[in-house]
This record gives sequence, C-alpha cells and structure tokens, in this order.
Amino acid sequence: MMCGYVGPMSRIIRAALPALMCLIVLAACGQATGQLQRYGATGHVAVGEAADIRPETRFDGSEADRTGWLIGPNFALLVNGYTVTDTVEAAQAAVFGYGEAAPLHASVGTEFFAAFVDPASVVGVADLSASLIVGDTETPLERLPTGGQTIAAVVPVDAEVTLAVTDEDRTQRLSLRDGDRTDDVAGFYIGKTESVDPDDYDGHGTVIAEAGNGYLPASREVGITMAVETAQRSPWSAEHGWAEDGNVWISVPITGMSTDAVWGFDTADDSHEPKLYWELREAELFALAPADGDPVSANGKQTFVVDADAAYTGSADTEFTPGEIRLWFQVPEDTVTATLRITPSGRLNAEWSDVTGSGSWDSEPESGEITLTF
Repeated sequence: MMCGYVGPMSRIIRAALPALMCLIVLAACGQATGQLQRYGATGHVAVGEAADIRPETRFDGSEADRTGWLIGPNFALLVNGYTVTDTVEAAQAAVFGYGEAAPLHASVGTEFFAAFVDPASVVGVADLSASLIVGDTETPLERLPTGGQTIAAVVPVDAEVTLAVTDEDRTQRLSLRDGDRTDDVAGFYIGKTESVDPDDYDGHGTVIAEAGNGYLPASREVGITMAVETAQRSPWSAEHGWAEDGNVWISVPITGMSTDAVWGFDTADDSHEPKLYWELREAELFALAPADGDPVSANGKQTFVVDADAAYTGSADTEFTPGEIRLWFQVPEDTVTATLRITPSGRLNAEWSDVTGSGSWDSEPESGEITLTF
C-alpha cells in the first residue's frame, strides 16, 4: 500500500499550497476593493480644467519679462506654470484631461504633464489652430485653451513640451517647460497695446482773403480743433495685414475735426465778406516721429474739406468732411514713445457773394506735437 508514503511530488504540492492560497486571497482582496492599476497612455494630449489647482512650477509672466506669454492678432495667452506627476489622483483628473475619477499611474519612463493657462488670457473667435509638440511628435489640440484651463499630456520624463499656435498664417511657439518663445513676432511683446490718453489739438492762424481789383483784402483769424484719441500699437492690422518685418502699426483715431473758417461771416447779397473754404491732405497734415527716429507720414490719402457742401452749423464748430479718421503709421517694432505732429496749413479758397477769390496764410496755425506713450 502507498497510503503512508510521502514522495517527492507530494512534498512539492504541499509546499506550494500556502503560496497559492496567498495569491488567491490577494486577488480576492483586489477584486473586492477595485484596486486595478490604470496607466496613462503615451501620446495622451487634452485640454483640461484647472479648477482651484495651481501649478507647482510658476513663471514670472510680468510685463517686463513676458515669460509664458504667447500673443497673436486674435489671442493673448499666458501660461503661468506647469505641474508634473507620476500619479493622477481623483481630484486632479480634470486637470490632466481625464473624465474618470480613479487614480492613473505613469508607465516607466513617462510622466503626466499639465501647463496652466492664466485667467488673464484672452482668446478671440477667429480661426486659430494650435498643437502640442512633444519631441518629434506634433498633436493638434481640439481648441486653443482659455483662461482657467490646462494643456495636458503624457510625455517622456523631462521631454521638451511646446505649444504652437497659428494665427493669421503666422506660427509662434512657446516652451511649456520654461515659458520661452521661438518664432515669435517681437512687436507683440514690446510695450503696451494702447497708449496713455494723449492731449487734443487746438491751433490758430491768420488768413488773407483776396478777390482782385475792386475789393479790399480781408483778414481773418482761423482756428482748427480735433480730439486725439487713445492710440493702438500692433504688428497686425485687420485693415492692413502684417506690418513689414521688424515694424509695427500705430493707429491713432482723430475725431471732431472742425474749424471756424466760415463762422461769423455776413453772407447777405450786398455783403463783401468772404467765406473761407479749407482743404487739408492727410499725408501733409499728420506725421509720426518715433523717439530718436525719422518722422513718417500717415499711410492714407484722405482729403479733409470744408467747402460749399459742408453742413454749416452757424457756430464755431463746422466739421470737416470727413470729421474723423483713424490714422495708420508703420514704425520700428521697438517704438514705445512717438510724437504725433499736426501741421494744418493746406489750401484755402475765399468766396464772396459775387466773386471767387483766393486765400493765403499771413500766419499758419501753430504745429502741434502730441506725445504717444505705450
């Protein structure tokens, strides 16, 4: 009989039973508590939600430094820092672009990366395209993130992570590891986009009106006023497109351009006082001189006229036609201070009730110099 025999095989089976039972118990415990290991897929890229979570590594982002900023014609994005981790807990799931709440773990050699977009960021409605570049792999983003969102990915440990944004056919890139830019349009990051509110212009001159033999010359003081509104500065203009490389556009709104050239004259049939009709040309009237630079004329060819067709108001505020305009100047991209020069001479005509004569300046209106600071 073999009942009392304990052979080698029997000893092996008996020795394996405790280990086998332990594995069964551990598996059962794992099933009971749902502790299944889940890993972030390499190549995962998503726009997430930062909620109240802040980045572990922060960028300066100041106006002087501009680290973390990426600015285009239709967006201004500030990435204020980033976070890396090897485990995404339930509270962080939305930050890293995961909808599920259970923890996720990084595979060997990878990490979870999330860059945080500051609430100060502004994204317009234009057709923008954005992508995330990790090493040699570029993945399109579903959209450019807005303030309070994140740009998240599963990346190789310490891999370079770059955001690329294309706006109006120009692509700029931002390193999400250090906030430095490449291929950037420098004019977006120098100075401010709007000037301090500048002074207005009010000038006066004296005109001599002549009608030839039989008429005495008439002398009149003539005034001109205009409001100079807040100026804008940008390498891009929706009206004119991109400025030349190394330049920016500065636009200056002019409103309420009016004169008293026709005010107070007697227009009765037996009167021999003239009306004065005035014509000014944009390129001659306005120029912009960058600090330490040569002045440039306004970009347009508008003519401003007060003539027989003007809508006279019977006051000192008869408007030119047109009475307002937005001036455009193209200047070097490092221009943050410039002087707007206003030189209102132009051509004058004098018209009596029964004869048309000419007007000439005895003293032209004083030139105005108005500082624009960005």
